[in-house]
Amino acid sequence: MKKIYVLLSIMVLSLMTAGFSYAYWTDTLTLTGTATTGEFGVEFAPPGYVEVDSPYNTYMINEQNDLIELTLDNLYPGAHFLYEGMIVNTGTIPAVSGQISETIDYLLAPNLQSYIYIDVQPLPHSLDVGEMIPFMIHIWVDEAADNLTQNESVSATFVLDYDQFNEHP
Repeated sequence: MKKIYVLLSIMVLSLMTAGFSYAYWTDTLTLTGTATTGEFGVEFAPPGYVEVDSPYNTYMINEQNDLIELTLDNLYPGAHFLYEGMIVNTGTIPAVSGQISETIDYLLAPNLQSYIYIDVQPLPHSLDVGEMIPFMIHIWVDEAADNLTQNESVSATFVLDYDQFNEHP
């Protein structure tokens, strides 16, 4: 009977030692933290400055955060339209590879397709947080355009296209 009691005692002590060892090596560590991300925002800063070369040219402008819609009416050979404004980084992170893309709707004036020219400045440019840069949209009708282009209208949409800046260590 003593042998069984000794064996049971050794077994109980072994199990206690194993349990203690397991508990000692499986301690739990809890970490809590907060990760904040930046906010991305590049916009046109309206209102822009408009210049036309004739009082007969009329225009409509719809300025939104990252979009400008222009409709030009009463065009003629040699007509010029100039729009100057600012682009601003309103976010909390830098922006890179910026450009202004344009789309022109010639459905209203198919005769103008060969004679309308658009120049958008600046070229792609990076923007730091809070930085503002000027831009210009220059639209003109070729002076060599014939009389079919007179009194025509054209619509154009300009959209900001920037990417967020991600620096890798």
